Formats: sequence, structure tokens, C-alpha cells
Amino acid sequence: MADSCTTMFEETFYPRAFLKLADKTIEAFEEQQEEIIKEWKDGIKNYLSELEGLQKEKLAPEVSELHFSFLYTSLLSGEPKFRIDTYGEGGRLSSESILTEEISAPWLGVYFEEFRQELEEYTVRESIRRFIRPAELEVLKLRAVRSLLYYFSSRFRYIAPDILDFRELAKIKKEDSFVIQMGEYMDWQKTLYALLPEVDIFNCDRNTLLSFRRFSAIYYQDKVFSGLKVDNARFLDCTFKDTVIENCRLNDSMFAGCVFENTVFRNTEMAGCLFLDCTIKNSVWEQVEFLAEDLKAEMSENYEPTLENYEPTSENYELTAEHYEPTAENYELTAEYYEPAEFYRCSLEDCRFIGCGLSECSVGDCDLEKVVIKDSRTENSGFLEQEGILWADLQEE
Repeated sequence: MADSCTTMFEETFYPRAFLKLADKTIEAFEEQQEEIIKEWKDGIKNYLSELEGLQKEKLAPEVSELHFSFLYTSLLSGEPKFRIDTYGEGGRLSSESILTEEISAPWLGVYFEEFRQELEEYTVRESIRRFIRPAELEVLKLRAVRSLLYYFSSRFRYIAPDILDFRELAKIKKEDSFVIQMGEYMDWQKTLYALLPEVDIFNCDRNTLLSFRRFSAIYYQDKVFSGLKVDNARFLDCTFKDTVIENCRLNDSMFAGCVFENTVFRNTEMAGCLFLDCTIKNSVWEQVEFLAEDLKAEMSENYEPTLENYEPTSENYELTAEHYEPTAENYELTAEYYEPAEFYRCSLEDCRFIGCGLSECSVGDCDLEKVVIKDSRTENSGFLEQEGILWADLQEE
């Protein structure tokens, strides 16, 4: 019975409570975003200035990584904090931290106690308190913290340009490859910003990281981009002619001043992409997602769990604080956060969007002529307000 109650609690009551926690925490972050940006920018600026001083005195080497790592120990004091570290050649795995500072993140923990109390109230209301021990509630709290961290590490990609003082950053001596990451201390990290050497997509080692790269003034003709992960890349003044881009990930990538002619995008993720000053002719998007799943999509707001209709899906399972290890495999929430994709000052002629996710897409100062949109999701999309679009169903063909 204990195993069934524990599993039921984690699979039903916990998600409902976490959804409320996530909503309130995200709302608190958005309300304080300007203040948070200012505080982080000031803290990072001071940190970089101190690091620059160490390098000038020959007390610090060139750096390859800068980490913002959440400290779980800070939860004990009731004031969530991140630790800032920089590492030399080889990064965290090969070198010790050069300089360590801390930066507060009180907005992250405002509702943790309310969340724990809500879980406890569930156990009382459902008469399962004797099966759900206080240690297990603490484990679920850590699980919720991890999920929020994963979400905000995605969201901070978009405010990275605001919290980084690029003048100070430029003064820092860096390795050829330099990344700024956010995550958990001595655990997983997600890249917010990177400076990486340019590479040739079609003439590099298959294990070469393509994300966060810059591709400038390259002419791609009769090329097939297949199965590539090129998130957060920057394509500047590139030409794509008679080219196929299929089964790729191009989330958060920017195409500025690019030309697309007879190009096919197929079964590709392009959430958060920016098309700026692009010319697009006779091109097709098929089954392309421009908006990632919403945070709430992982959870049902209408689900009403009860002990009577619960059928455990895991036998002999009980999560306890003694054997809980917060590793990257234990994420409760793995959904990324992406801003809506955007087409700005672009020209689209003889183009088709078929079965695409265009919801929330922004379209500004664009010229559209003979653009067909079929069987695509367009809720709150800027395409709805544009002239030069033919709306059709696939059945009409």
C-alpha cells in the first residue's frame, strides 16, 4: 500500500502542485525581470573586472568556460544563490575554478515553502500522510527546484545579451572556444552564450559541435542538411539555393541578410528562429515547428486523481531522500523555453508552409506574395494579419 500511495502521490498530486509553483515563480520572475537583469549585470560586471585584474597580474590563465551554477545548499538559508566560476583550458573537467563569487536569486525560491505545505495538505486530505514521509516531501522539493532550473536556464539565453557587459567580457583573455553556461554546480550545464571558431558544416569531423557557430557569406547550392543540430547558430549573408534542410534542429538560430531560393525545410525544429532582412523565393516548409511546446503542456490541469481509480504503473517503487541523487536523468520537466520565431523585413515570394507550427510567430515589415499556408497552426500568428497569403487545405489538391 505504501508503494502504491507513494507512486500515486508523485504521479498525480505532485504535478498539480508543481504546475502552480511554476506559474507563480515564472510570474514573479517576469514582474521583477528588469531588476533581476540589473542585479545580474552589475554582479557579472564586477566579477569580470576582478578576473581581468587577476589576468593582468599573471595570476589567472585564459578562460574557456564561465558557469552560473545553482547551489542547493543555499536552500537551507532560504536565499537561493548561484555560484559564478571560470575555468581555464579544458574547462571544468580539466581545471580548478579560477575565481568564485555568488549572486542571489531570491525570485527562484519565493514559493518553495508554500509548495511544500500544499503537498503536505494533500497527504492530510487524502489520509496518506503516514505513507508520505517528510523526507520524501523534501525530495520532491528538490525535484521541483531542478525542473525550474532547467526551465530558467533556457530562458536566460534570451536575457544573456542584457546581463553580460560585453565591454568587460572583451577585456578578458579567452581560449579559442569560450562558453557561458548555466545549470547545477558540478552537474549539468546549458550554454547561454558562446564564442567558437567558424567551421565548414560539410567538411568537419562528425562530432564537431555546430551549435552557437557563426557562418558568414557562404554559398550553399545543391546541398542536403540532414539530421544536424545547429541550435543558436548565426547565418550571416549566406545563400541557400536548390538546398534541402531536413530532420534538423535549428532552434534559436538567426538568418540575417540570407537568400533562400528553391529551398525545402522538412521535419525540422526552428523554434525561436529569427529571419532578418532575408529574401525567400520558391521555397517550402513542410512539418516545421516554429514554436516549442508550452511549459504547461507536460501537465494536465483538468486531471483529478483519486485513490479509488489509481492503478500503480511501477511495482515496489519508493523514492526516499537516502538514495535520491540529483542527476541529469531525473528531470521532471525537460521542456525548453523559446521565444516565438520572427520574420522581420523579409521578402517571401512563391512560398508554402505545409503542416507547420506557426503559432505566435511574429511577422514585421515583410513583403509577402503568393504565400500558401496549409494545415498549419497559426494561433496568434503575425501571418494572420498579412496580405498576399492564400489559405488552403491539403484536401483541395
